Amino acid sequence: MKRTAVQYISSVRTRFGIVGKNFS
Repeated sequence: MKRTAVQYISSVRTRFGIVGKNFS
């Protein structure tokens, strides 16, 4: 299971806590 760009971005976005706001 290689980490895709989407998964990577999603992880970073969750760190900032903006997940769900800009990432629907």
